[in-house]
Amino acid sequence: MKFVIDANIVFSALLSPHSEAGRLMASAWPPLELFAPEALKVEIALHREKLLKLSRLTVAEMAIVEDRVFERITVIPPESIGSHRGNVPSIWSRALTSVTTTT
Repeated sequence: MKFVIDANIVFSALLSPHSEAGRLMASAWPPLELFAPEALKVEIALHREKLLKLSRLTVAEMAIVEDRVFERITVIPPESIGSHRGNVPSIWSRALTSVTTTT
């Protein structure tokens, strides 16, 4: 299965590696393909101090958890998130269209 994940899921995994989100991000089962925009790494960096405080992890421990979480995520660069690439809509455009037509 393929999923686009947001910062909330990653923050949950970082704050509590043994939580459901943390176990899912660290597990090879079920086989999931996880995708996130590159901006997610920037958002984590912006909130790292708060994440460290809330998780009570050391900087080194947080780095290990981040590495494990991002091992599972395919990070999509911003230039791949345009509305169209040639004549074919990007996956992001199709997802947005799907969400906006069903809500």
